[in-house]
Amino acid sequence: MKKLLISFLTFVLLITCRTQVLAGKTSKEVAGYGTLVGETNKVYYVTSVTRNPDNAYLTIKGEIQDINGRVLASSSRQSSRGQTHFSGGWTSMPPNGYRIFGTHGVQGGSTYSAAAVYTSSRI
Repeated sequence: MKKLLISFLTFVLLITCRTQVLAGKTSKEVAGYGTLVGETNKVYYVTSVTRNPDNAYLTIKGEIQDINGRVLASSSRQSSRGQTHFSGGWTSMPPNGYRIFGTHGVQGGSTYSAAAVYTSSRI
């Protein structure tokens, strides 16, 4: 029984370490850009990096779902090149929206690879 419990906890730890936790705000270290931060809620979104040395875009894609997981609305936006902070507000929120999922990215640079963080927030 003890071995089974240890195996199960090890498995959970491995999955947790490999999968980013979906939350209203998430961050991770990204080569060349420093810390990539994404934040999403029913009012606004933010995508930021510590630095942007190769003139990349910051991006956000938001998807609003109902309680059954049906997509009610989706929106994608990108910053101008070279920005380190990109934020704004959602233009509309469906009345039966339950959760908003965000994909926040940095991409299109000349030197460093693209990267993303994922957020989820109940609305």
